Amino acid sequence: MALGSPGADGVPRLLGVPTGLRRTTDVCASTAVSEVGTDFSADVSATEDGRTVHWVGSFLDPRTNRMANRVRASDDGGRSFQTVYEGAPGVLFQTMEAAPSNPRRVYLTAFADNPKRALLYRSDDGAATLLELPLDLQGGAEGWISAVDPTDPDVLYVRSFTLDPLREPGATLLLRSADGGAHFTELTRTVGVMRGFALSGDGQTVWVGSPEDGLLRSVGGGPFERVSGVQVQCLRWHAGLLYVCGNHAVDGFNLARSDDGGRTMVPLVDFRMVGPPTGCAAGTAVREVCAPTWSTVRSRFGSLPDAGAGAGTDAGTPRDGGMDAGTPRDGGVDAGAVVGPMEQTGCTVGARGGRAGRALGGWVVGLALALGLVGRRRSWSSRA
Repeated sequence: MALGSPGADGVPRLLGVPTGLRRTTDVCASTAVSEVGTDFSADVSATEDGRTVHWVGSFLDPRTNRMANRVRASDDGGRSFQTVYEGAPGVLFQTMEAAPSNPRRVYLTAFADNPKRALLYRSDDGAATLLELPLDLQGGAEGWISAVDPTDPDVLYVRSFTLDPLREPGATLLLRSADGGAHFTELTRTVGVMRGFALSGDGQTVWVGSPEDGLLRSVGGGPFERVSGVQVQCLRWHAGLLYVCGNHAVDGFNLARSDDGGRTMVPLVDFRMVGPPTGCAAGTAVREVCAPTWSTVRSRFGSLPDAGAGAGTDAGTPRDGGMDAGTPRDGGVDAGAVVGPMEQTGCTVGARGGRAGRALGGWVVGLALALGLVGRRRSWSSRA
């Protein structure tokens, strides 16, 4: 999922699906992006301001009867797309990210079948031409891009599962390149699936996390330290705050924010407080699809704890790990939004105040979708 740039029509929310790309500005109904057609979506990503959006996916080329790839780009915040690259038969593109400091610098990860190998592509013209590079995953399997440094387009972070899923199920490596993807070094690894990754705005602080490992942080290139026991489902740094997805049954929240680098959390969203989908008009997809199944969906969230039970997370209280959902790296909260206490606002959990509520609502949709896809994809998409 990616967020486009604000406009008179609202903020486009773009969700890649197996048969194309869907777009919505009201979270109640979506339409297919015609330029993408029915191509399989591998990844969709956006720059911080949402102005530049990239979609990457694959299709069956009728001329060769083989899978090939396309990259499509939008320079109007996701409202229209143009095909900028088509080709690479026998290779499947997996993830894509543009450098925040130079959106023309683009990286893609891919996997080739014959012979089987991981690949990295780099471009300096917005993916119109791609330079193929071998991808040394330092003992990992397939790679997916986690981030490009916000100030240095040559610094790239990639995650990869270890090659021994029987002995190390879910173990994940975090790799870093400082030379545009030519070489990588291992920064750390997690015991469980590294479901979360975040990078601060100055590129100096890195967070990773998993349900088993909790939240880990590295500052200024130093070693990673465990700063919280929250069962991390996803991470996102935005506007000076760290946003953390947790397990509501254990952590007391599904989304929280931290202003001290992850040591303490302020809960923002708990799926157990989500109300029925009455905020969308009759005839919309959310109203017609969600309403009949709401009781079943709601039952999966469980019940709220007794009144007075604390929902905060203290770094000094470690929690035992359980067992990507992708990082919703492109689903940020509006920089100007002041998120207040949780309350029910129809289809989503929002915050008091129109602007904040709408911004958080979009984030929650992405969060719910991401958490619903746990285990369905080996390569994870944002943002982030």
